[in-house]
Amino acid sequence: MYYKLKACSMQELGKRDNQEDSIFPPLSDGPSGGSLFILCDGMGGHAAGEVASSTVCEAMSQYIAAHPREDGLFDESDFDAALDAAYDALDAKDTEDEKKMGTTLTFVKFHAGGCFTAHIGDSRIYQVRPSEKRILHVTRDHSLVNDLIKLGEMTPEEAKTSRQKNVITRAVQPHQERRTPAECLNITDIQVGDVFYLCSDGMLEQTEDEIIANTLSLQRPLEEIIDILRGATRDNKDNHSAHLIRVEAILEEPVSAIPEAESEPAAPAGEAHIVDEFEVPVAAEEPAEPVAADAADAPAEPAEADEPPQEPKPKKGWLGFLACLIGIAAIAFAWHPWTRKTPEASLRFVSTPVGATVWLDGECTKEVTPATMTVSSGPHRYKLVLEGYEPFEGTIEALPSGQTPVFAGLRRIPEIEPVPAPSSEDDSSEGVQEPQDDLKDILMDV
Repeated sequence: MYYKLKACSMQELGKRDNQEDSIFPPLSDGPSGGSLFILCDGMGGHAAGEVASSTVCEAMSQYIAAHPREDGLFDESDFDAALDAAYDALDAKDTEDEKKMGTTLTFVKFHAGGCFTAHIGDSRIYQVRPSEKRILHVTRDHSLVNDLIKLGEMTPEEAKTSRQKNVITRAVQPHQERRTPAECLNITDIQVGDVFYLCSDGMLEQTEDEIIANTLSLQRPLEEIIDILRGATRDNKDNHSAHLIRVEAILEEPVSAIPEAESEPAAPAGEAHIVDEFEVPVAAEEPAEPVAADAADAPAEPAEADEPPQEPKPKKGWLGFLACLIGIAAIAFAWHPWTRKTPEASLRFVSTPVGATVWLDGECTKEVTPATMTVSSGPHRYKLVLEGYEPFEGTIEALPSGQTPVFAGLRRIPEIEPVPAPSSEDDSSEGVQEPQDDLKDILMDV
């Protein structure tokens, strides 16, 4: 298979002072079309986490670029060799022989045999099929709470608020006696339109899989979906990063193998299989069968004589003209605003925290988030209002097919601490002092 891909990425600090996430390819001004995507979430402190994540990203991407396969495939042996190169680079960076730093890893490589995925830790890989609005595949977190859920000692709801939810059971760390392996999967069930989503756990602080599936199923440019994700996670505390990859086209063979079709030069083996649109040549029209010589030389048969002349038939042009008028009137009536119906759509309002009142197109709906509302398709103005929080408003395009999610990260209004009044014990016998001249003006203005 040969894939034409389009990808966008994001990287946000959250409430942290420095960025410990690393991604490959790095952030760019526009969408990219490569075949390799890596995301790492570093840990171990300010310097250590950043060094670990960037080292793994850099080492693996450089190794893969330097060792392409002639058949265009990529398997677990190729990945293990690249991961060993990352471990070697990490060992070299950690000269004190201490396990003080480490990183998670998510890895996606499109190749001639499908999409190879691998992960270590609690960063995730999703495969979403927008045509069905569902998640086909999601990686399993290597975390303590996930293991407890598997053993039946904790419920998924308890895991969301557990103090141990950030404890991971696998990580890429230096100087390990036995290097941590990755969980690998090669995906072959891929269709045009499928979206692959790599994200650190910071992207998942205030969302659910259902919301992820609905958001990634939107029929919008990737840049707009990234903006929606950025708005939905703007109040997240941790660093949060993501890759968003959409499959634009799938071909059974490279363009260069199609005869007589104009194409771009084929990509080198092992690199991105990116193709442009091309035209398949159309067969020329078959020539008309030749006329036999005897038939061509034969004299034309004489017209039959003695037929009585026919009387001319009355013209019916006015009937055709009247039919045209009736047709035009019917089309105009069908497209008139009185008769044309706007298809319905559905909006799903979600906010953090929940309970915000929904205003739609300037009117209060008396609904509170989360709420699902039926509206006419097209643009709508909305505003979410919650006491103690700043109002959140914007415009959303309601799509006639499916449910369109509306995310809002409400910001709490900062509380102003009152200035305590001086107690009677602090009053001196001399009475209250007269304020200075510059303070007099300020007090008078107040």
